[in-house]
Amino acid sequence: MDFVAQLTGSGVPIPGTIAPTYVSGGTTDITATLQQTRFVNITTATGNTTVSTSAVPRAGAVVLIQVNNDSGGARTITFGTGFRPTGTLVGTSSKAYVLMFVSDGTTLNECSRSVGALT
Repeated sequence: MDFVAQLTGSGVPIPGTIAPTYVSGGTTDITATLQQTRFVNITTATGNTTVSTSAVPRAGAVVLIQVNNDSGGARTITFGTGFRPTGTLVGTSSKAYVLMFVSDGTTLNECSRSVGALT
């Protein structure tokens, strides 16, 4: 893990084993994940969920979220508490999407997302 990036808020440390607990049909809270990394990997989206956080990183921090859909169909990911997205993410079966958010100290503001599904 890149502790300098953790302390300064710069860089994107990517530890291999940190991922939020995915809650299909409910809320996937990424607060604990953001306390350890700025890369959130939702490994297998098995149903619709709302992603939220109660602890937004300091202003200027960049957070990347990768959503990997399972083979069961399109999954709808909405963003709740702590986020200001450009809209809902509707996935594609067996494809991945990457979204980038920048913190203003209060909210994670979406500034980009992959245009098409990644294989």
